[in-house]
Amino acid sequence: MKKRFAVIILCTVMLLVTASCTNAPPQNAREELLRHDWQIIDQTGKVQGTVCFREGTIHLEAGNLHLSEEYLINDSAITFYSQTYGAVSLSYVLSGNTMQLTYFGKTVTLKKK
Repeated sequence: MKKRFAVIILCTVMLLVTASCTNAPPQNAREELLRHDWQIIDQTGKVQGTVCFREGTIHLEAGNLHLSEEYLINDSAITFYSQTYGAVSLSYVLSGNTMQLTYFGKTVTLKKK
């Protein structure tokens, strides 16, 4: 009887431990955006740069452009202030594994890394 009880307890503990290891799905667009690193893709599918978010800073690298700035995100835009460019607001739309990022009237496609 004690062995059966111990096995039941052990199985319950293992179930709780493995269940807590799974990632909860993102609750909103902002959370989805922050959870992944992104690759900037051109029309041919070639990677042109990267965007990622670490410790309150957006890191954007594309060609000669290298930005590391604090940002604000809502469900449709990323806003940051750059010494070079001033206040910049980037509109975004998430769709599956891709994001359409619009800035200064231009749109680029990003893909989850």
